[in-house]
Amino acid sequence: NARLNTEIYDPATDSWSGAGSLGQFIGQPTLTLLPSGKVLAVGGYLNSGAVRWVFVYDPATGWSRVADLPEPRAKHAAQLLGDGRVLVTGGDDSGAGVAASNPYDSTLLYDEASDTWSEVARLRTARADLTVTLLPSGRVLAVGGTRAFNEYAAVEQYVPEYTVTPAPSADGYFTPVSPVLVPLGATTSFELQGNPGFAVAGASGCGGT
Repeated sequence: NARLNTEIYDPATDSWSGAGSLGQFIGQPTLTLLPSGKVLAVGGYLNSGAVRWVFVYDPATGWSRVADLPEPRAKHAAQLLGDGRVLVTGGDDSGAGVAASNPYDSTLLYDEASDTWSEVARLRTARADLTVTLLPSGRVLAVGGTRAFNEYAAVEQYVPEYTVTPAPSADGYFTPVSPVLVPLGATTSFELQGNPGFAVAGASGCGGT
């Protein structure tokens, strides 16, 4: 684990500058840019296991702690939704170097305005080390992941309630879509800019999102 140090890159000068540290030793929290311009750091692990801690980085004032997760969570995925909330899904409560033998299927939404967490729809396949990507439709694609030493080809879409009329559920829901061709463990995904259309690609062994 390492301290959650912060550095800012300036592409105009091709240079890095220090921007403070949490002073905590946390491994692999997710980082999500919020509509306010702040950055949300969620969960992660210490050697002994996952943590519930959540922090916000404000470029003007540095790091501060905000509402904790309902349960310790690491190896999860996070994505900003179109309505400004942050979706956090999957993961487990294990520490560094430990396989996710009992991953979560739970999904949480963070509301920056009220500094609150709420539990919403559940993944159809519980998993850790997955990746999530916002689609142009406002839905979120959940790809790959692991349980113990098993890798998944299953792919799901989270459908927020505001993207469907009439909404079948106030919490949104997950629906299965076509699986990837090869099971993917620690996965990354990204939007491909090109002509025509939009695509998401996954790669095993990359980690992060």
